[in-house]
Amino acid sequence: MFVRRMTKLFIVACMVCMGLYASAATLSISPAQKSTHVSQSVSVDIVVSSSDQAINVVSGRVIFDRTYLRPVSASKSGTIVKFWIQEPSAVSSATILSFEGVILNPGYTGNRGQIITLTFAAMKEGQTDIAVTDGAVLANDGVGTNVFSGAKGGTITILPKIVEPTLEPLPIPVPTPTPVPPPTPIPAPVAVVEIPTQPASRGFEIVDYPREVRVGQPITIDGRGGDKPIMVYAVRADLGGPLSGTIVYKSLTEGGYDKREEASVSDQTFKATFSNVSSGRYAFYARDGGDNVTKVIFVDIKGSFWISAGDFLEKWWWLWVFAVILFISVYSAWKLGQKNGIESRLDQ
Repeated sequence: MFVRRMTKLFIVACMVCMGLYASAATLSISPAQKSTHVSQSVSVDIVVSSSDQAINVVSGRVIFDRTYLRPVSASKSGTIVKFWIQEPSAVSSATILSFEGVILNPGYTGNRGQIITLTFAAMKEGQTDIAVTDGAVLANDGVGTNVFSGAKGGTITILPKIVEPTLEPLPIPVPTPTPVPPPTPIPAPVAVVEIPTQPASRGFEIVDYPREVRVGQPITIDGRGGDKPIMVYAVRADLGGPLSGTIVYKSLTEGGYDKREEASVSDQTFKATFSNVSSGRYAFYARDGGDNVTKVIFVDIKGSFWISAGDFLEKWWWLWVFAVILFISVYSAWKLGQKNGIESRLDQ
């Protein structure tokens, strides 16, 4: 009799335990083990398993060490939850991520049902745990029975930061240069250019220039108007006729025989100075950045032994005075001599 009673109790206890075991639901981190490197990201899933009992509510908190992991995102892609009471949010300063969601009827039954996917940035080398606490899983039985039986955490192993290898370039052999004899200088050709004949641009003009200078004296050209940059050209006009000439000065910037003085431009005026100009007749004109040109002006450059009337009057005035005095003296002596001769003949 006693044995029969004990047997019945044992059978009932087994059935109760089997019923409790069949109704158990768990929350877990998937995968349980994962590795990454410092400065890289790592993602884990929060999943629920309930193989025998349909469930309709899941909730819990994910705890992690922010020294090692910094939350980046909480993705709900592929989740079995259809309505969120507390939606997970990955705040970079948080150390706990909470979630609570509802699964619509008929609920969920199965293993590894995805709730959320958490992505972390690995901050420090080492090993750290991710745990699920305060979990609850409610059965879809009309009364909300909590069938949660436990949670399984995960471990993240963070390896040292990957350092990209630096490839040093191979040394490039430098060939020994072969001595090259200096080239025979070729005389530069004399460039023949056309002096502009188009009408001068309105408001763009040369306003002051010397009409005559001697060799060795600088030639200063002053003008106004025009758009920057302004170039002043000097053309030897007495070699090729009235409408053409030979540019005889080398450029400061472009080489060759094109001497285009770059004018200093200020407040719509410009000034250019030419030095060491040989004797001859020169045409000067200016051209601006918009291809406008001024009227062509001409300057005669005389040889070093040529003296203009103005220079003579300015620098040799004393010679004029001496010549006048000498002329008066000679004329006076001549007149006096004539007078004395006449008087001598009268006396005889």
